[in-house]
This record gives sequence, structure tokens and C-alpha cells, in this order.
Amino acid sequence: MNILYLTHRIPYPPNKGDKIRTYNTLRYLAERHDVWCACFVDDPSDMQYVSDLRAMCREVIAIPLPRLQAKARALLALFVDESASEGFYQNHEMATRLRELSRSVRFDAALFFSSSMGQYADCVRARRLVLDFCDLDSRKWADLAKRSNPLRSWVYRAEARMLAARERELFDRFDASILISDTEAADWNVRNRDKLHIIGNGVALPELPRDRRYDSNIVGFVGDLRYPPNEDAVRWFAGEVWPRVRDANSSAQFHIVGRGPSRGVRRLDGQNGIRVIGEVPEVLPHWLSFQVAVAPLRIARGIQNKVLEAMAAALPVVATPQASAGIWARDGWHLEITGDSMEMAQRIQQLLNEPRACKHIGTAARRHMELNYGWSRQLEPLGATLCENSIGVATGRALMEPPPVAVQV
Repeated sequence: MNILYLTHRIPYPPNKGDKIRTYNTLRYLAERHDVWCACFVDDPSDMQYVSDLRAMCREVIAIPLPRLQAKARALLALFVDESASEGFYQNHEMATRLRELSRSVRFDAALFFSSSMGQYADCVRARRLVLDFCDLDSRKWADLAKRSNPLRSWVYRAEARMLAARERELFDRFDASILISDTEAADWNVRNRDKLHIIGNGVALPELPRDRRYDSNIVGFVGDLRYPPNEDAVRWFAGEVWPRVRDANSSAQFHIVGRGPSRGVRRLDGQNGIRVIGEVPEVLPHWLSFQVAVAPLRIARGIQNKVLEAMAAALPVVATPQASAGIWARDGWHLEITGDSMEMAQRIQQLLNEPRACKHIGTAARRHMELNYGWSRQLEPLGATLCENSIGVATGRALMEPPPVAVQV
């Protein structure tokens, strides 16, 4: 098939959540079909990677997106009662290039990533138009509004309201839509749910040392700290959970790994056994240095790659229900799930005290990722979704995710 793939951000390198999904989707499609890619580049340093995309695709349209101008368009859209997210990615050059490409290539399918790119549907001629929402951004903005100051809360609520309406319009406009989990899809009130497909995220399995140890006494968090829900998670954990862990274990350390820590996060460095490491060239050495990984997100949508990556690194993960939603895994077997600060501290301390328990859960988590969360397995339904007359979920139930695999170690 001839497939056009449109993404709101260049899908390379795969170094953050949305780019991990888009890169692996692009690679999966390019191995099986002829693929054209159109994307924005919002970080000038990422222009160097366009050549990597061209090695995978028939053609690449990569349009620079100056963030200052994009933010101005977003604010303007908000004031005229339109979605700021769509305003941010509104671009005349992109629309023109897509129309030109559609006149020269007969596309069997066009796959759009994120609701923000849905606005370009009228610029593309293809036999089938498919929109990968991934998760519903309107719900993310609504969640952020609950934990923000009054001014930001007003802005976030307005964006949530307008984006929710736009998401329903796009669902009706496209031939098929994709969400990342049946949890995300379960209570979405849309008509004709046969058009709704569930395609989850996978994870790359790193090579692990055979002599892996679980006695470092380090608890770790990995995530892009420019993303407000990650910053909220780290600050809540440092204030509400970590002091309880340290009271019981004065030598325990908490390492925070991720780009763009705010001033508030940087101030945590050196306090109460906390190290703010910031951006690193490679995450795996830090996964291997942790005894326990935490995902204390209170605001989370879809599937958290950081949880999948920690499990693939054979780490015991202590996560909130929000961070683990959408991942088929058994509490107390593949990972530990709790949203209570006191219980979270207790579970972490139990793991720090029991290296064998860490190994047991980490081994089960790794095996679960091997069997169920490879990218090829997760993306297998994509080919059918891009074909005409494919049927999605009618009840919000996932099509391809198996029950959790119990692994005795």
C-alpha cells in the first residue's frame, strides 16, 4: 500500500513518549509498505534527523515550526473560541505541501497522529483516512485544570471543552480512529464505535547484565520534566512520599532523571537524599542503577512509556493507578500499584529491604514485556485498521491485548 503518515512532531529520535510511538509506527509501516511522511520540526536541532527519516520513507516533508509564532497562533485560537492545540499546529505551508503531494501520489491510506493534525484531513486525498488520537488530549487538559492556579485553570478548562468537541467532530470525519487502550476508550461517548480501534504501545527490550543486582538503595524516576504532569509527580513524591521512606531508611537515595527540570525541581537536589540528575545521553545505565523505579503520576492519560521501559529493564515499579492504567499487569506480581502516599512509602521500603522481592517482581515484569509488549505484537492490528471495511471495537474492549502472564521465578 501507499501510505501517508502525518505527525505533529518529527518522529525521530524516539526520545520521548509521542515520538517513541510515532517512530515505531513509522518503522513498522515502512518495513511493509511504501510510506511518505509529513511532520513538523519544533526543535531546530532535530532538523539533522530528517535524513534518517528519508532512509525509511519514499519522501519526507519536514516543516520547521517556530515555537514563538506557534504559541501566538495558539493564543489567538483560544480567544476566538477555537482549540489552542490546533492553532499551534496550523500552518499554510503544510496544507499546501500536502495538497501538492496528494495530486502526485495515489494514497491507499493516510494515518494522522494526534487530534492536532486532524485539521489537515481536507488537504489529503486517500482512500481511507485514519486518526491515531493516542489518548484524548481534552481529558489531559481537564485533569491539569484541577491542579493549576486559577488563571491557568481557566485556560485549561476552556481548552478541554473546545478540544473535546473537536475530538468528536474528528471521530465523525475520519473513516477510523485509534486510541491507545480500552481504558481510554471505555467511557468515550461517540457514535458508531465500530470505527474505534485499540492499538497499544510496545517497548524495546534492552540487553541486561546477567549479574544484575538489586541492592543499590536507589529509588528512581525517569521522565521529561518539561511535561507538567511529570513535574507534578516528582514534587508530590518528594514532598509526600519520600520523607516517609527516608524516616525508615536514612541511606536511601531518590534520583530524578529527565530533561528540563524546573527551578522548583532543581531546588530538591541535595535535600534528604535527593539527586536531580537532569538530562542524560542514555537512560539504561540509570535504570540499571535503580533498585526500585517509581511512577507517581497523579495526572496521566493512555500508557506511560516510562513504566513499560522500567519493566523491560527488569525493575520493580511502584506506580499510581493513573500511571498504570492501560497496562495489563497484575498488582503485586508485575508491579506495585497504589495512589496513597503512606502505602506507597511502605511498599517502596519493603522492596528496599528485600532485594530478592525486587528480583522476583523485576523478572516477572521483564517476562511480561517480552511476551506481550513487543512493538510488532502491539502494532499488528494496524494493517487491518488501514484497510477499507475494517471493524474496530464495539464495546471499548481491546482487540489484541492478552491477559497478564503469570511468571513464577
